[in-house]
Amino acid sequence: MRALALQYGVREQGTAARLARLVALQRIDEALARDLLEALHLLMGIRLTHQLQQRERGLAPATRSGPRS
Repeated sequence: MRALALQYGVREQGTAARLARLVALQRIDEALARDLLEALHLLMGIRLTHQLQQRERGLAPATRSGPRS
C-alpha cells in the first residue's frame, strides 16, 4: 500500500488513511480497500493474540515485524 501511496502522491500516514485517500483518488475501488483493511485488522488480531499468549507463558512478546505498509 505504501508503494501505491508514493506512486500517487498520497501523504496520509497509516494504512486506513492511505486506503481512504486512494479510494477518493479513484486509484483503487472501495471493495478492495475494505477487503485490505479487513485483512490488516485480522492479521493484527492474530499477532496480538500470539503476543498475549506469550506473556501468559512468561515469555517476552515477539515485537519484531517485517516492513510496514
